[in-house]
Amino acid sequence: MKLVVITNRAAPFDPNKPQTGGLAAGLEPVVERSGAVWIGSSKTRGDGIERPLPLVPTGAGHVARLDLPVADHPGYYRGYSNSTLWPALHSLPERMSVSEDDFGSYRRINDFIARAAFDVRDRDAFWVHDYHLLPLGPICIGSASSGRQAFFYTRHGRRPK
Repeated sequence: MKLVVITNRAAPFDPNKPQTGGLAAGLEPVVERSGAVWIGSSKTRGDGIERPLPLVPTGAGHVARLDLPVADHPGYYRGYSNSTLWPALHSLPERMSVSEDDFGSYRRINDFIARAAFDVRDRDAFWVHDYHLLPLGPICIGSASSGRQAFFYTRHGRRPK
């Protein structure tokens, strides 16, 4: 199976340093051995100009680190993802902060990632990981109509209805 994993951040894949997160420690060997593609953000913020998916070989697989648009990143990450969705998915509605501007940034970042992932649309399965990427689930499920599989996972809280 040709798998695509899409997460908020991609692992560094540095053989000289042990992975510190559970997701990175678990997925890095899978990508390296199976030929999977892991798409996630880099630590660098970009200008929002779309480019071909930057696939970097790592073992049998590839990692693609996207420079998410600097203009939308604060509203996407600190704003909508962590000030609206995180409290909602943890049954803490009193801690939610809602902003149309943050939601717009959240949608634009997810659209940016979806357009980048279009380069690997021929894969068999997509694993969209975490609440930062809720809009990507339906996009990948749309790809599943041609015989592909799409999986959606939220690390924290409940699966949205």
